[in-house]
Amino acid sequence: MKVKVDIIRASYVSIIIGYILTLTTIPQGDVIGSAFTSIGLILALYKILFLNHYKIKQYFLLTIVGILFFVSAYRTRNYQFAITFIFILSATRMSIDKLIAIDLKVRVPLVFIVCALGYSGVILNRLDYDIRGFGLDRQALGFTHPNNLGAMMMVITIYLFYKKHKNFRVQDYLLLLFADYICWSVAVSRTSSIIITGVILVECLDSIVSFFVKGMLLQKIKHIAINIAGLLTLVIPLGSIYLGMNYSTTPFYIALDSLFSSRFYLMHTAFKNNGITLLGQYIKAISWTSNVIAEETNAVDNLYGYILINFGTIFFTVVILTLVISYIYASKKDGRKICLCILFFIIAGFCENKMLYIGTNIFTLYIAVALYQSRMKIRK
Repeated sequence: MKVKVDIIRASYVSIIIGYILTLTTIPQGDVIGSAFTSIGLILALYKILFLNHYKIKQYFLLTIVGILFFVSAYRTRNYQFAITFIFILSATRMSIDKLIAIDLKVRVPLVFIVCALGYSGVILNRLDYDIRGFGLDRQALGFTHPNNLGAMMMVITIYLFYKKHKNFRVQDYLLLLFADYICWSVAVSRTSSIIITGVILVECLDSIVSFFVKGMLLQKIKHIAINIAGLLTLVIPLGSIYLGMNYSTTPFYIALDSLFSSRFYLMHTAFKNNGITLLGQYIKAISWTSNVIAEETNAVDNLYGYILINFGTIFFTVVILTLVISYIYASKKDGRKICLCILFFIIAGFCENKMLYIGTNIFTLYIAVALYQSRMKIRK
């Protein structure tokens, strides 16, 4: 058992380091990152092939889903979902608590080093002009894009929320406020800033409600709130698609796009330019700059629109179903804390398209619940 756990830990650390390095301006960072990711995948595949055991029905289901993932990866040239799928298969019965603890021990120092190198000029500190939003200058502090810096701050915040929920101290709030400042004022990554602010407010609200309401009434209130919030697992993905497909130059959409940096207009043009396929398609996205018109970018930052346009309707349907099943399982088995973390990432997916990669979201492990027909257990 210890060997299995050590393999998963090593695999996860390699994949996380590889993922983060590919998002930095470190010379040859993408090559080094790919090497780390390859090591992580080899370890994960070894565990799947030689140490894991599956029932016949599970083999059948996993084979079908696996084929879908790899066909989609081949057609889109995006292999992050395939990497996530392989790790999910390997990580049966792994402790979420331990993986998050390992993640923070790796992610926090590595992100700090990258930011320090970028800020000091040792590696490229990429500057960007916020052409789609408030017209502010943005800094990436050693990452390839300011939004990648913001995403790292957001992921660290959500993982700290998981570890510290109900035990927040003053220094924890100060740390989250600092991360919020980096997102809002340095990276100008509003989505990440909004999610971090939301995490802080949820923790404060939970503390206030728990102080004034006690016993069974408190439990019932929280239970009802989690069940109602679960509707967001469908409302946000399907609402995103509806808004993107039905975009028009009405005051409502103009106000919406001014708030979300033209994301729905860009999604709408991507739908018109490329259409929707069953099994996905390769679409080259171009950064929207002063020299590129919006209609030529094919940029879709909304996670759900991105999946539907790039990976196709079958893949999109599987992802939405697994999200719903994962949330239901977490709400029944593992408590409200994990449900809240899942919701934070689902909400972030409204504006960011990397929220279901294992490199940014450890809670994708709960997708395994659907793949294993609710037999798979994730230990806390």
